[in-house]
Amino acid sequence: MSVTSLRAPTAAACLLVAACELPELPIVEQRWIVPVEETVVDVDELLPNGVVVDPTGAAFDVSVPQVSASETLGDLCGPPCIVASGLMIPVPVPPFSATFSSSEALPPDVLSATIAGAQVDIEIVNGFSFDPLAGGGTLEIVVTDEGGGGTVGQLALDGASEALAPGSTTTRSVTLTSGVVISGPLAATASLDVVGGQVATIDAADVLGVSVTTDPLGVSSITVAVAGRAVDIESTDLEADELDAWFTDAIMSGTILLDISNPFGAGVDGDIDIGGVTKTFSITDAPTSTVDLTYTGDELRSFLGLPGVALTGSGTVVGGPVTISPGIEMRIGATLDVVVRFGS
Repeated sequence: MSVTSLRAPTAAACLLVAACELPELPIVEQRWIVPVEETVVDVDELLPNGVVVDPTGAAFDVSVPQVSASETLGDLCGPPCIVASGLMIPVPVPPFSATFSSSEALPPDVLSATIAGAQVDIEIVNGFSFDPLAGGGTLEIVVTDEGGGGTVGQLALDGASEALAPGSTTTRSVTLTSGVVISGPLAATASLDVVGGQVATIDAADVLGVSVTTDPLGVSSITVAVAGRAVDIESTDLEADELDAWFTDAIMSGTILLDISNPFGAGVDGDIDIGGVTKTFSITDAPTSTVDLTYTGDELRSFLGLPGVALTGSGTVVGGPVTISPGIEMRIGATLDVVVRFGS
């Protein structure tokens, strides 16, 4: 830790001659600047439950529950299949078309998320006694943003080249469209078109199921509600023991100047603690700002010159919502500006 004086002290000189008396040194007050290592508030502090930075550090992983939708043959086909269900003998499958869907919400406080090359697994469980795609039938599964209505991915199966055997499970991977913003629940809609004609025993209680698993959802940025969220300032060693006793004894008062670079777009109100001395602070939502923490000489002398003294802090977010991406952080540079008094 280096210490810089803003003004050189002055003193009277006395020539060492006979009968010369040494004068008292004048009292001189100076300002001294002591730099302190920079500390940060990491973007992780603003992430709600269900959102983490992925292992690469380049995206967020957002946990969205598996979206599962299913319907019985009776509900999908209606009276023709319900009537045939009671016959208990093989009959031609009636033609029918139907749509069914389900959705799952984003984690609480996540208002929107921008897709970043996310992939989903779509699983189709055919509980029917027949292949609904036989003869040219189709099944289309569309993954959408239920908040804005936009399509983020889809899977189309055609009986001309695909089959869903009775009692089978089919899984396909689908890459979602990068850059699409999801502003609401993630929805999956299955549209089934059965040409019919194949012969099978009809059971109206049989089920066709579709599920979409994100595992998890990779996004490049998120917009989150952050007001009231508790955050911690990363602890940093003040290196206060590098200051000599002659200097700390001369301290009259001082200020810790915080220079803040804030990319979050929200403020923080809280406390800074140094060696058991606590001061309140308020950081605005401005990109850059300064905060002054004023100390008495007694407060400064209580921790300056001692080993193991750390600057720590915590607070509560004010404002928002904010849009954040991985890797950003609030950076807080600190400088100790003290007034010292020398002389008798």
